[in-house]
Order: sequence, then structure tokens, then C-alpha cells
Amino acid sequence: MYKTGAQIMSLRKTYVAARADSSQLQFKKRTPENVRERVRGRRIFLCLSDSLTVQTTIGNVVSFSLRTTDAKVAERRERAAREQLQNIFDAAERGPQRYDHKQLVALAGDAYRLYVEIFERDPGTPFHWACHKAFSRAALEGRFHNPPPIVPGSIDESETREAVAAFGDGLTAGINALPPAESAEALEKRFGMLADWVLAQHGIELDDKTRQKFLIQVATASIDAGWRLKRAAAGDYTPDPKAARFPAFERRGGSVTLQSLLDGWWTEASAIGRKQSTYVSYAGTINALATFLKHDDANKITDEDIIRFKDHRLASTNSKTGKRISAKTVKDSDLAGLKAIFRWAVSNRKLPSNPAANVTISRGSRQRLRSPGFTDQEAMAILARAVDYRAGDGRESEKTVAAKRWLPWLAAYTGARIGELAQLREQDVFRDQKIWCLRITPEAGTVKTNDARIVPIHPHLVEQGFIDFVNECADGLLFVSKARDGKPVGLKSLLNRMRDWIREAVPDPNVQPFHGWRHRLKTMFRDLRIEQRVADDIQGWAEDKSSNSGGGYGEASLKAKANAIAAIPRYRIRLSSQSKKRGSGSSARRIAVRT
Repeated sequence: MYKTGAQIMSLRKTYVAARADSSQLQFKKRTPENVRERVRGRRIFLCLSDSLTVQTTIGNVVSFSLRTTDAKVAERRERAAREQLQNIFDAAERGPQRYDHKQLVALAGDAYRLYVEIFERDPGTPFHWACHKAFSRAALEGRFHNPPPIVPGSIDESETREAVAAFGDGLTAGINALPPAESAEALEKRFGMLADWVLAQHGIELDDKTRQKFLIQVATASIDAGWRLKRAAAGDYTPDPKAARFPAFERRGGSVTLQSLLDGWWTEASAIGRKQSTYVSYAGTINALATFLKHDDANKITDEDIIRFKDHRLASTNSKTGKRISAKTVKDSDLAGLKAIFRWAVSNRKLPSNPAANVTISRGSRQRLRSPGFTDQEAMAILARAVDYRAGDGRESEKTVAAKRWLPWLAAYTGARIGELAQLREQDVFRDQKIWCLRITPEAGTVKTNDARIVPIHPHLVEQGFIDFVNECADGLLFVSKARDGKPVGLKSLLNRMRDWIREAVPDPNVQPFHGWRHRLKTMFRDLRIEQRVADDIQGWAEDKSSNSGGGYGEASLKAKANAIAAIPRYRIRLSSQSKKRGSGSSARRIAVRT
């Protein structure tokens, strides 16, 4: 019986949960109804990491242990399993296909490489691999009809004992003494799960005739891998010439351009609310990939091409900053974009498989040298600098001066993202139930969650004259000079100037000049014992709907949020006489009440 708890994560109709009778976290995903009859009962194995595989059977629900109690490790393994399962389901939906001999040999290369990746560093004994090869050869030649199945992941010592019992200590002589025959059953039993794993990586199902041909190629690749690992177990790691015999897998079909896939994906993605910034990011990756490969034909792209592109990007520098492109950027931007676009292409019958599906970067634990939130001293330094800011050289615009005066204080008392605050308009400041509020909305510009929210204004900001400032705004935009199609222009350059200005007060590179406020307020809300749902609604954190079926219902009330904001201790910064005059409160009646 499964139960939910603090470690549950909801990811595209899958979830990770603790089980009542186990401390290990569990994977669970429902099998789609449209392919359930085709795949139910199929025994599969999934690669959760470079060295960990699991066996499971597809039923109405696919479930198994993730073999960890660490939530972050479980999330990575859940993601790997989900992508492989999705490939299996997509292939079942498309139905059986045929591939030529060269393509089947290319696919079998994945089986060879899987062996090497899992076992090469710690291959065990040479005799184990001799026994492993014995069963594979006997099954391939039809000499032994009930061989143990190949399930990579660990060295099964029972296979060694069974081989000696079946063929004798000499192995080869015992095999040769058995008559050869054609045995589709032996091939399926020995190599079926391994073949299914390879096909799942590419989202392919084969018809019966093509599958038999493929099983022969997988068997041969298995024997080749056994030879390599037998030598490795004896201490011989010289390159295997047979590793080069597998050609690159070429996808079927006519030319499909990367640009056409990007355009098709965006037509659908924009309709469901994906942001223009996501399109710009993915388009940059698609253009970089086409430039790197020197062609735009998606059907010619292999997983090896994506790996080479990944390595190329990791070795590249950003043309604007001159800094090395980070592993986080390559993983979360480049690879995420390629996976999303190719996944769309597979789902919409544009490509037979996703070449980026299993390409990733293993990021180690990043050193954390300090708390990500501002300290009391850092917060006071920034706010003291902001409270009476005036343009020093006369060249700054009134909007920039206003941004430096008010944005740090707004961030300190709301924990909102700096971009959400910088794009505020006059109409986004209003009074409801006698409470002064900000409306943070995608109508004004980019909001990460794409959800509008109402954030009460801390009384200290009203006293400082923030409402006066809003009343004096001549063009409706508080911190940027103009807007195009209702959206702010010049926001990025403003934030760059703000970042440099804040760095003068807080030079520590280990705290982010804007995001430090979000971390700080999150900590303060915990210290104040503010209910998490209220705190998340104020700061605009995405909802966690995994804890129960009603997780996405309801919201924090305005009164609850106002009480939480009012509980934030005031920053005791001495105001100048001019600041106090602006905070007289007379303007609090000048803005009409808006709802």
C-alpha cells in the first residue's frame, strides 16, 4: 500500500512515494489506456543510472523501488525511468515497423555499449564471461533451448554454475556436442529483454520477422561484448576493434528540418501558454545544433551527434560574457530544449525516435559556501543605499533612479522576482478590503509560473511614500520608460544596471544580488511560522499538487497574506526628512480603489 508524504514529487503523471513496508522510495506510473493491451505483461528492464538497472513488469500501473531514500537521487532516477517508459508507450502506439540490415546492426551497437558502460570498470572474473558467452552462443546456434535471460545490472554467479552444469567445465566441447537448430524461442528467452531495452531507447517496435533478425544481431553484439569484458577481467583493456563495426543509426523517412520541428512544436506550445522566452532559448539551441552538425536534417541526427554537441557546448564560451558555458545551462537549456522538441516530433509522427532522450549530464554536488539569502548586514546595506538614492551624475533617467530607490525595498517585503517587480504598472497598485496591494500578472510581462497573484504591500512601504510615487507616475509604467504591445522594453538593461549597483553594496559573489531577497524572506516566513501555502502564494512558488487530489484547489486569502506581510519585521533604516514628508499618507486617498 502506497502512502504520500514530504518526499513525494509529482512529475507528469508519475510520482515517487515512500511505501508503508519499505524505507526505499518507489516509482509509480499508470500505463496509458490506448496502449495498455499491447504492453501489459511485458517484462522490461530500465536503466536508472550508468550502473543501476531494474526489472519490472508492465501492468495497469508500472511500479518498482528506486533503491534510494534520497529524494534528489530518486527524482533523477524517476526522470530516467519515465523517459524510457514513454518511449515504450510511444512505440506501442505507432505499431510495428521494419528496418533494414544496416539499421539493425546499428541498433545492436547499443547492446554492446550497454555492457561496456555497466561492467568495464569492475568486470568480475574471466570465467564468468566465458560462461556468459557460452549461453549466448548456444542460444544463437539453437543448441540450448532454455537459456537464462540476459538482464544487465549485476553479475549473476548462478549463470556460471548453470553453464558448468549444462556444458561441463570445458564449455566449448559441451556446446559443440549439442546439435544446432533454428530456435526463435531460445533467442527470445536469452536476448528478448535486452533487445526490448535497445528498442525502447529509440521508441521502436518491430514486426515479428524483423524482430527475429534483430535478435540475431543482439546475440552477436552480446558475444562480442563478452569477449571484450573477458579480456578486461584478465587485465587487458586494449581497444576492441569490433567496437567500430556498428554503424551510426540512421532514422527512417525523408528530410525533416530542425526548423520545421521547432516551428511545429512552438505552434502547439504557445497555444498552451509556453513563454516566448522559452522559444527564444530553444531556437538558439536548434540553430547552434544545425551549425555544429553542418546540416538541418533531423532524420540524420543520432544520439552520438547529440553527445558530441553536448561535449562541444561544454567546451564553448559565451560570446557575450567570455565565460565557459556551464553544465547547468547545457543540461537545463540545451538538452531540455532538444528533448522537448524531439519528443513532440515523435508524438506527432515526424520522427521515429528521440535522439536526445537518454543524453544527460551528471552534475555533482555544487559547493555551497554560505546561505543563499542576504544576511542582516547585507540587507541593511542595500536598503540604506536605496532609501535616499539620487542620480549621482545626472545622466540616469528618472525611471532608473526610481528603480534603485524602490525595487530593493519591494523585494525585501514581498520576496517577488525582481523582473516581476520591475515591470509593474500604475494599475497594478490598488486597494482591496482597505489593504494596499500589488498585482503581479503576465499581462504586464513575464511571470515564471504564468499565474497572476495579489501581494499585499507592507505598511512600511506605504509610510515611506510608495503610494505617492505611484500617483506621480506620468506614463503608467513605474520603472521602465516605455512598453511595446503592452510589455516592458529595456527591462534587461535596467536589471543589469541594478545588479552592478547592488554589487557595490554586497560584493560577495556567493549570493545573488536579486534572488537573495527571495531566499531571505522564505527563511523569515519559516521563522515566523507562516503557513507554507500562504508564503508560497505571496512569493509565487509553483503549487505542489502531489500530496493529495485536492492539492490544486483553493488559495490563500488576501487577509491571510496581509497578516503574513505585516508580520515581517520592519527594517530600521533612518529616513531623511524628505522621505518622511513623502510618507505623510495624504496620497493614500488619491488612488481609486481597484479590484
